[in-house]
Amino acid sequence: MKKIKTLSLIFAFLFAVSAFAGCKEDTPNSSTSEEEEVEVTYEKSGYLLVDHGISEYIVLLPQNPNENEYIAANELTYFLGEATQANIAIVNEGSYNVSEKSAVISIGDTAYADQRGVKTDGSLDTSGYIMKTIDNQLFIRSDGNGMGCVYGVYDLLETSIGYRYYYTDEIYYETKETVDLYKYDVVADPDFDFRAISTWNSFLEANEDYLRRTRTVTKDEGWAWGGEMHVQLRKGGHGVINKDLWYDAHKYGTVKEDGTPDHWFSESGVQLCWTAGEEMYKQAAEDIYQRIKTEPTKTYFGIGQADVTLFCNCSRCQQAKADWALNDAGLQMQFINRVAHYVNQWVAKDFPGREIRLVVFAYYATETPPVKQDANGKWVPFSDKVIPAADNIDFYFAPIYTDYSKTLTDVENQDVYSNLLKWKDFLEGRKNQFLLYTYDTNFHHFFYNFNNFDTFREQAAKYAEHGVDFIHSQGANTTNQPCFQEMRYFVESQILWDTSKNYDALVNEFITHFYKDAAEEIRMYYDFTRYRYEQASVLNGTSYTTGIYSNIGDSDIWTEGVVDQIDRIFKKAYEKIDHYKTEDVDMYEKLYNRIKELELTMTYTKLKYYSSSYTQKEINALVDEFNFYTFKFDINTEKEGGNLTAGLFDNLKK
Repeated sequence: MKKIKTLSLIFAFLFAVSAFAGCKEDTPNSSTSEEEEVEVTYEKSGYLLVDHGISEYIVLLPQNPNENEYIAANELTYFLGEATQANIAIVNEGSYNVSEKSAVISIGDTAYADQRGVKTDGSLDTSGYIMKTIDNQLFIRSDGNGMGCVYGVYDLLETSIGYRYYYTDEIYYETKETVDLYKYDVVADPDFDFRAISTWNSFLEANEDYLRRTRTVTKDEGWAWGGEMHVQLRKGGHGVINKDLWYDAHKYGTVKEDGTPDHWFSESGVQLCWTAGEEMYKQAAEDIYQRIKTEPTKTYFGIGQADVTLFCNCSRCQQAKADWALNDAGLQMQFINRVAHYVNQWVAKDFPGREIRLVVFAYYATETPPVKQDANGKWVPFSDKVIPAADNIDFYFAPIYTDYSKTLTDVENQDVYSNLLKWKDFLEGRKNQFLLYTYDTNFHHFFYNFNNFDTFREQAAKYAEHGVDFIHSQGANTTNQPCFQEMRYFVESQILWDTSKNYDALVNEFITHFYKDAAEEIRMYYDFTRYRYEQASVLNGTSYTTGIYSNIGDSDIWTEGVVDQIDRIFKKAYEKIDHYKTEDVDMYEKLYNRIKELELTMTYTKLKYYSSSYTQKEINALVDEFNFYTFKFDINTEKEGGNLTAGLFDNLKK
């Protein structure tokens, strides 16, 4: 956490990784396994939020609360009510006479919080909050839109009733009659103010509860993001320099009447020529401005390069690199500086006071900023022309060639880390924001685990250490994956809030609650798949790196012997839940499906590589199972732009 939590600590609070007796999840029959003791101690205030199922407290909101303050109050009263059966009223200022003796939980910017001296100083991030106990009263406040109040409530619930949100159908809290009010004096800011994990979006982004309770956001809702990033040469309403409109008049090789170049496009026609000149810059500004006018509530507008390489290498661009630009990032700087010049003029005239931020990628050839070293070894702008000309030009760093199985300081990632340090120096002392676009899947192999388990925390912490406050981790956002997706989301959302948390402890916690009786076997499978890449590298004399396009689905890794070993693990997992068939059918079905989703990786492997080892009857059954469960779990494709899973192996059936 960027700001230290100041808490009064006296008694030992036991947070169990397993479900304990007298505690409740969404299902009552969770198994009990070995607990992991984590000591967190809070001094009791001497007051009770709930006393034997009855609460004298009310939740106090401002007279006109915003949406997030209202949500915070409802989340608090709902989960406290579920845990204790207490009914806690929510009231607005003006309808309730509050005094210093009132049993009150004040949420948001209430006048009463001001009266009691509980105020923020305006320095909190959007997600940050303060939480303070004064005698028998509790106050939760935040800056901005009140989202921090929601997160403060979740922390209050965690310390009060052990609340943990694992998944939409796996919510944990203790059932208890009495809940203490502790002495809080908390100032909390997450390590990343913007935290987005982009996975199977047709579900996740449609479920506001899921995003809120995992403390993640989308660009659209979280940071008022208008449109997409890869918009240069994009056709349609979000396009900047629409190729359909401008290509014929300004394709590569076009010249003016005086014989000077007049092309706006690279030789390949897939990127802009960033040295095209003022006419193109103004047209690009007009295109982005149309989007700004039609999106009045948005702040961030992407104007990123096309999602391909093949940048312009015309003589004009080559000369500019030699004279003042150094590299493609330098050329793009001139482009965005001129676009910002026009846009900022128009916004100031038409929308005085409106904040607009223009975002370009640092991606592929633009990952390295246009810098040189000064006499002291510091990275400084290569020339004055590559300095951001406006404070509202931001840079979206997308280090696509990262090896995610290594830390940023490992030699395999030396170029990525070097670029990070260069950008930090380049932007030092400036108000331009440095945003991070990172990756959480292998786009060529959606059925195999992306092995960043041991490095996700370190990479996130290193970026936070170097000033990154905005992180968007892209997974497979066109399909679900059978690769611990629910666990990844829980663990990663926890880490992005606080990078000091222990990744492995969070994994254990999730597996224990989510897979219950089969937790031991699922943990065994998790470990097996983590270590298999390293083992195969040694055995085969080949480095199986975890890049977003590396060959992690090779049959040399997932040999038939490995598949047989994993089969035995899953067989044991199913045996562990078998007793629910007669004891709790709903629980059996839920756990069976959770295990089956993971097992689809091996079903896919058997059919892809080893179908000759099975009888025709077994093959037919495997294909039917694969088709049924990939449909059930929304696993639509085997790789980005690849074959649909529906009917993928139907040719094997007879």
